[in-house]
Amino acid sequence: MKKKLKVNDNLFWTKEFDVINWDEPISKLISMIKSRRRFYIIIKRNRDMHYVYKCQELLADPGIKDVIAKKKPANKPIFDVINFHESHCSATCLPDKSIVPSWHTVSEDIPTSGRHVQVDEFNAPLNISPGTERFMLKSMKNGYDPAFILKSTNCEEPDENSGSPQNDQNDTDRDPVRNPSICADSKPLPGAPFIITVDLLFQTKNKDTIIDKPFALRGVPPEWKTLDVKVELICDGITFESNTGIVKVNRNAKSIPCTFKGIIDKACSIGQKIEVFALFSFQERTCAIAKRVFETGSLPESLFIESEEKPWLNIDLSTAAPDLTIKIIQPNPSNKGYFVWIVNSPHAKNSNGFPVDCRGECDLGTSYGSELADEFRKCADREPGDHMDGFYGFGERLYTITPECFKTAYWALRKASGAGFSIQIITNDTSVPWELMRPFTDDEFGELLLMTHPVARWAEKSNGTPRTTIKAGEKITIAPDYRSRDVTALAHAKEESIWLKSKGAVQGPCEKKGFKDLLKQGGKNPISLIHFAGHGKWKDKNVDQSVIMFEDRDLAAEEINIQEVRLGIKDGPLVILNACEIAAGGNFLGAAGGFAEAFTSRRFGGIIAPLWAVFDDHARNVLETIITEIDNGNKISDAMLKVRKEFASVSPTYLAYLFYGDVMTKIEK
Repeated sequence: MKKKLKVNDNLFWTKEFDVINWDEPISKLISMIKSRRRFYIIIKRNRDMHYVYKCQELLADPGIKDVIAKKKPANKPIFDVINFHESHCSATCLPDKSIVPSWHTVSEDIPTSGRHVQVDEFNAPLNISPGTERFMLKSMKNGYDPAFILKSTNCEEPDENSGSPQNDQNDTDRDPVRNPSICADSKPLPGAPFIITVDLLFQTKNKDTIIDKPFALRGVPPEWKTLDVKVELICDGITFESNTGIVKVNRNAKSIPCTFKGIIDKACSIGQKIEVFALFSFQERTCAIAKRVFETGSLPESLFIESEEKPWLNIDLSTAAPDLTIKIIQPNPSNKGYFVWIVNSPHAKNSNGFPVDCRGECDLGTSYGSELADEFRKCADREPGDHMDGFYGFGERLYTITPECFKTAYWALRKASGAGFSIQIITNDTSVPWELMRPFTDDEFGELLLMTHPVARWAEKSNGTPRTTIKAGEKITIAPDYRSRDVTALAHAKEESIWLKSKGAVQGPCEKKGFKDLLKQGGKNPISLIHFAGHGKWKDKNVDQSVIMFEDRDLAAEEINIQEVRLGIKDGPLVILNACEIAAGGNFLGAAGGFAEAFTSRRFGGIIAPLWAVFDDHARNVLETIITEIDNGNKISDAMLKVRKEFASVSPTYLAYLFYGDVMTKIEK
C-alpha cells in the first residue's frame, strides 16, 4: 500500500527506514542490511546530521565490501569503514518548515545529499524523502542494482515494513517475502455458493489484498525452490467443504494459490458483515493471520469492505517451533463468546492419539467476559496461602469449556513428551486467561497450565514481529517515588530498582516526558530491558486509556502505540511492567493487554505484566527471579515458569504475570 504524506509540491515522504548511529559496529549495519527489514537506512552522525542510504547502495560501498570479504575487521565502527563527509549528509527539516538548511549542499554524484529527513523537535527521524529523479538515475549509472531504484519520487514507494521494494520479485540472496491475499469470485449471498482464493503475493494488489505489510520466511535453505505454506480458514457465516489448504510459494515466480469452496449460511441477513480469517503457518510456526471482511447482499459494489492492515508473525526457521501452538479466534464481532480453536504441533505425528481434526469451537455466552473477570478477581483477592484451591476450581472450569481437539492434543503430547513442553497462544481475545486453565482427566490431574509449561501469548492487535532473540544491551529501571503526587510510594518497588542497579541497570526517567523521549529516541547504547515498578490504573472498558503513573503525570497505553515511538524498532527490548493497580476492578486481562498490544505493536520484544493488583514485596521477588534466570541465558517463558513453580503456593501475585511475546524468546548475554 502506498503511504505518502505530501508536504509540498516537490517532496513525498515515507516511513520506510531503519536508524543506526554511526559509532555502532559495522557488523550491526551489515546485519541490518541483510535482514532487509527496511528499504532505507538512516545513519545518524550526531543530533543534526543524517545520511539516508538504500540497502543496495551500502552493499556497493568499497569499505563494506571489504568487511564482508573479511579483509577488514567487523568490529570497527561504521565511521571507520564508510567515508562520511558533511557535504554528503541529507537535508533535515521540521514538519511544514523550510526544507534545506543554508549550509546544505547537493551533489549529483552523492545520492544521500539529495534526500531529506523530516525530524521532530528532538531531531528524531519521522519520515524521509527518497530524493529526486536525477539522483536515482545517477545512482543507477554508478552501478547500484536497478531493481532497488525508484524511477522518481512520484512513483510507487516500497510497502512500509516490507523489507523489499514494491516491484522487486527477486528471491535471490534474501529471505522470501510475501503479502497475504484473500479474494472472492462473487458477492456473498445468503444460501449461495461462495469461493474464496487465498494467495501469497510479491506485492499488494489494492482491493485484492487485506494486509499491506508482508511477512518473511527467514532461515529457509538458500537453494529453496518451492515452499508449502499451510492455510487454515476460520469464519462464522460460511461453511466450507474444507478449512485447510496449501499455498505453494515458488522461487522468483508467482505462487500457486489455494481455493476454498463454501456456502453462505441462509440465516445471514442482507448487509451482514462476515469476517474471514486466514491463518498461515510453515513447519508448524505461525507466519501471519490475515482478515478480510465481506458484506452479504446483491449490490454491485466492490467486494472489499474493510481490512485489518496488521502483520502478525515473521517466521524465523533458525528457532525451534513451539511444541504446541493454540490459535483462538473470535470470528464474529456480534458473538464475542464464540471461539474457534486450531491446535498444531511439530510432534503430532509422533504423539499417539494426536487428533486428525485439529479444529474445534467453544461458546462461552455473551456475558462471559464479566463473569470470568468476577471469578478470577475472587481468586486474586484470596488471602496468601489460602488461594490455590480457588485457582484450581477456576482453572478446571476453563479447561472444561475448551474444545475436544485441544484436550485430545494436550494429553497426547503429555503422554509422548511429559510435562513442560512449550505452548504458544495466538488470539484476538483479551478477556479469557486461558493460561490459568487446569487440565485433568478421570485418572490424572496436575497444576495450572502456566505452572506446568512455559507459555506465552501474542495478541491479534499486535503489529510486527515477535522476536525470538532480543539483542544484548542496557537494562533501564524506573521506580517513581511520587513525592509530588498524592500517591503512596511503593517501598519494595524502590528496592527492586536498587537491586537491578546492582546488576548493572541504569536509572531511567521517572517523569512522563523523559520516558516518552526514551521510547521515541532510545538511548546512547542499545537497550535490552525496560523495568517499571510503580502504580497503575486499569480501565476495563477503554483499555487503551489504562495508565501507569509517573512522578508528574499518567501515561496511557494509547500514547505508546504511535509512529514516533521508535525504540522497539531500534532495539526491541523486553518491558517488565510491575505496576501495582491502586483501584481494583474491571477486566484486568484486557487492561494489561492494552499495554501489551501497545508495546508489541511498536515492535518491542515482549512485555511482562500482571493481570491483577499484586503484593509489592512479592512483585519484587518475581522481578529478581526473572532477571536472574534471563541473565543465566534462559528463555523468558522458562524464567516465568520457575517463578510460578517455586512460589505460586505462597501468594496469588506469583500467578498474576503473563508474558506477551514468543515463547522461545531469549535475551542475548
